Amino acid sequence: MASKPLFTREQEHFVLENYRGISSAELAERVNERFDSSFTVKQMQCWKHSNGLSSGYRYRSDHNRVFTREQETFIRKYHRGISTAELSALIEKEFGLRISGERLRIWFRNHGLRNGYDARFKKGGTPFNKGKRNPGKVNSGCFRRGNVPYNHLTVGSEVVTTDGYKQTKIAEPNVWKMTHHLVWESANGAVPKGHVVIFADGNPLNCELGNLVLVSRNELVRMNQMHLPRTSREITESSLLTARLKIASAAAKKRMKKKEGHPEQE
Repeated sequence: MASKPLFTREQEHFVLENYRGISSAELAERVNERFDSSFTVKQMQCWKHSNGLSSGYRYRSDHNRVFTREQETFIRKYHRGISTAELSALIEKEFGLRISGERLRIWFRNHGLRNGYDARFKKGGTPFNKGKRNPGKVNSGCFRRGNVPYNHLTVGSEVVTTDGYKQTKIAEPNVWKMTHHLVWESANGAVPKGHVVIFADGNPLNCELGNLVLVSRNELVRMNQMHLPRTSREITESSLLTARLKIASAAAKKRMKKKEGHPEQE
């Protein structure tokens, strides 16, 4: 035999509308006051648990509360349909307590409340600056032409990017180039197409010419695939030779396979 429901439909609807952000004790008090009933705190706790409901309420001692219980009751009674600024004014008038609208919004969020107030500008409303002189551009006069920003960097300045590489400013107003590319190109000319410059010791901050090695992109891919070390120039050059041998071996196998698949006709 099915057990009798704890609440009537009307009571259940009331509980579902009011359980968020309050304790089971306060919920029982509200329900009993509304319906002249005698539900216990334990019954409220069990019913919420059985229905998978969580009010989000966390117990706070009175000295940590933003508002007194009387003030909380007042806010819950009048918060619907008005702005937080209007509610703040009501609280100050009623209790002499000054509270910012932002503080109220945070309190609403923490207690699962919504005031349902639409703060968007209404069609046909009067703008706050109607009749006032247009000040022009927002930043007009804030920064005069010809002034140099305090953080301006001159040509030749060097910085480190977020991924750990050095960059050098080569032209105004804001033209930059990788420092290791500049060092390589000053000694060897432009980096050939399909090639990159890597660091022999694996340190991207060491842009000395002796630490720079030119490799093809294919060679770099092979070195990365084979996890070949790059900790010094000698080791990096050995790793590069290993990668080149692997590439040459793969190319030879490909040629042989192609030849076997298309024998010459006699």
